[in-house]
Amino acid sequence: MYRTMELYEGIQTSKVVFAGLDKAGKSSIILALQKELSQLDALKPTRMAERKIFNFLGKKIASWDLGGQERYRASYLEDPLKYFEETKVFIYVVDVQDKQRYNESTTYFADIIKIMQKHEISPETYLFIHKFDPDYKTQLQKEDEDHINDLATKFKENNPSNSKLIIYQTSIYKPFSITTAFTKIVNKIHPSEKDS
Repeated sequence: MYRTMELYEGIQTSKVVFAGLDKAGKSSIILALQKELSQLDALKPTRMAERKIFNFLGKKIASWDLGGQERYRASYLEDPLKYFEETKVFIYVVDVQDKQRYNESTTYFADIIKIMQKHEISPETYLFIHKFDPDYKTQLQKEDEDHINDLATKFKENNPSNSKLIIYQTSIYKPFSITTAFTKIVNKIHPSEKDS
């Protein structure tokens, strides 16, 4: 059995897995949460799973950034307990601007959900429709706004679990969109004493 929850300075961390295709923007989202966007230019493609522990809202978050190249994706599905066991939150990231890979992305998402179900892993599940940048939003308003709804529907239809899929639109050019979404996520898994 893989032990993925760990103690950091005596405090138990919450495991959050970020998955998606290569170039979807997973690593940049994590940098935004760490307030380290100045390191964006130095980012390189993620190799396998990169683990980081950082503080968010006073909570220790253990992020697992799963590299999205095809050869790595197969590894996660072949040995799912190594990567997904004890996952508290699962965040799937899709590049909204990469329309040609929508089907590939929804299929990969469904494969992960199925394998987690098989091993009775039931994290809170979220979809970040990422790279929803200001200039893209302006272009979208002039062209076709419906495809965003179509994309969300594709993921919902490919969600084999009974759990609700919560969706956020995010962009590193609007860091607030990322931190706001993650604040809601953290508050849900760590409700304050007055709410518990």
